[in-house]
Amino acid sequence: MVILRIKQVAESRGIHSAADLQKAMETHPAQAHKLWEGDLRMIALSTIDLLCYALSCSPGDLFDYAPGSAMRRPPEAGTGR
Repeated sequence: MVILRIKQVAESRGIHSAADLQKAMETHPAQAHKLWEGDLRMIALSTIDLLCYALSCSPGDLFDYAPGSAMRRPPEAGTGR
């Protein structure tokens, strides 16, 4: 499973709330709140770009991966998987 580390990276750079993140990214408050809470299923490359710029980091800083805990999807019909 991919784990978002946005809050941890932001806090290490002096950003301590979703409101602070919103100001740093110059984005909508609702988007900043979702990013801050990690309440996402998908994230656009343009959003990753904004985060990296605002937090002075690289995309790899924003994500962790926990092997063996991947989200499971049901097999596609007719594929035999």
